Formats: sequence, structure tokens, C-alpha cells
Amino acid sequence: MYGLPKLVLHRLSLIYLNIMKIVAFLISFLFISFSLSQTFARPSFDKSKDLLLVNFDLKPDEDDVMAAAAFACQLHHADFAGINYYVVAGAYGFQEHDFIEIAVPGFYNELFGSHKSNWTNAHQNWKASVKRATNKVHNVIKQGGSIFIAEAGQSDFTFDVCQSLLKKGVPLSTIKSKMILVQHSNWNEKMTTQTKLEWLKENTNYYKIEDGNKTNRTPNYKGCEYYLA
Repeated sequence: MYGLPKLVLHRLSLIYLNIMKIVAFLISFLFISFSLSQTFARPSFDKSKDLLLVNFDLKPDEDDVMAAAAFACQLHHADFAGINYYVVAGAYGFQEHDFIEIAVPGFYNELFGSHKSNWTNAHQNWKASVKRATNKVHNVIKQGGSIFIAEAGQSDFTFDVCQSLLKKGVPLSTIKSKMILVQHSNWNEKMTTQTKLEWLKENTNYYKIEDGNKTNRTPNYKGCEYYLA
């Protein structure tokens, strides 16, 4: 690496730090799921029956490409082996930016297997993706499991899934108790359709953790002043 220009090193360092930021978010999410305090009565993730739904917006930043890679790596760790999961690409809100099309389907196929099996492309077909995710979620709920949702983007997609569950006859009280949603980003909340966000806050088990893009108790991996070399 010593022969690389400083600009290239800087870019590589930012990519690495973005990956670490997303890893920190996913670890925070799984900490909520696995290592839960009785004081706050938070629900715990049961690998034998629960589903982890991971929603990436991929619009506009490349960090969801890195986040997907980080999540795929975590799935190979012994602690997370055998987790029932489903990934959504293109779970964005109303922001006016370009979708990172280069990541799908090829890269996500490499990470999670063939499209529609373990992941779906909501950018390509929103309604079909909502239906696929709803079917996964509904089957788990019918078996007594809970749905843990890691929002790496906005929450419009999650709202549509909840509405589909209601149409299938799932009681609102079940959605409130079984749909555990974790959001880390203030910007993601702002870019979610506000009526949908308010509904989710009221009718799901909604957790807003501190923003990993800001300076707080989460690791501050965004700063451009950090270098690896």
C-alpha cells in the first residue's frame, strides 16, 4: 500500500470505515436481539423460530453495498449460523437520488444466493417484493415467531408489509408484539413517508438507536479525518 497515492489511500480508508460503521450498526441491532436487559423488557431473538429481515435502500450511497457484505460475513460466524433471514434491496423512501443498480442482482446473489430465495429487489418490483417478504413474515408469525427488522434504509417497505399482514388477517396487536423494528439513522427517518413512519412507531415494537452517522455513544466511523496509512 505504500506505493499508492494518498488520495487512493484516503478513499480506501473511507470505504473501510464505512464498512466498520455498518458492522457497528448490525452488532448494535443484534445486541438488542441477543443480549437484552430485563430492565427494559426488550424481546430476544430466538434462532429456532424468529426471522431477521434486513432492509437496504441502496439509494443514494454505496454504504449498503458494504453493509450487505458485512452482514453476509456475520452470517458465517458461529454465533449467527442458522439464522432465518431475508434481505430486501431497494427498500427506500421518497428521496430523489439514483439507485445503486450495479450491486444487484450479481453482488447480492454472491452474498445471499439466488434472487427471490433469500433476498428480493424492491427497486425492480416493489409489489412482488412486498408479497415475498410478507409471505416469509406471515409464515414465521403463524409458527409463533417474531420478526426483527434491521432498517438500513427507510421504512416505507416495512409499512407496506405490515399493511399486507393486516389484509391477511393478522391482528394489529400481533403486529405490535411480533414486529420489532430497529432504526439507526435520523436521515432515514426523515426520508420515510411521515404518515407511514408515525404508524410504525405507534403499531410496531419500534426502537430508535443512536445515529451511527453522528458523534455519540456509537463509534464515529464517518469522519473524513481518519486515515489508515
